[in-house]
Amino acid sequence: MDYVITMQYLENYGIHNDKPVHYWKPKGGEVYVIRNAPERQATVVACLNIVKATTDSVGYQSYITDILRGTYGFEESANDAQSAVQEIEWSELEAEANKAFPENELSDDQIDKLAHQAAADAEVGE
Repeated sequence: MDYVITMQYLENYGIHNDKPVHYWKPKGGEVYVIRNAPERQATVVACLNIVKATTDSVGYQSYITDILRGTYGFEESANDAQSAVQEIEWSELEAEANKAFPENELSDDQIDKLAHQAAADAEVGE
């Protein structure tokens, strides 16, 4: 199964003030095409969130804005996209997510817990 996941970047413009405040401004985004992923959408989302969380900071964050199951119609519109498009094989994304837990690779139970948390977070954001 392939997924197309769109991410939105936010930059904290208030971090550079004398007294830092949170003033988040959208600053573009990225599109990830995840190839040969498992059927469970939540598993894919959890692993992508693990990878993206390693780059988030007080000055920069990203979040998922859209998830498409399959790539039908995406290839035609990708040339017109203003966002950067990255194609990633599932095995590469899974390996990158496992780097966040260097003491051991993610077990199926850990992935399930992260997937459930990602799904719960998505419901709260709606």
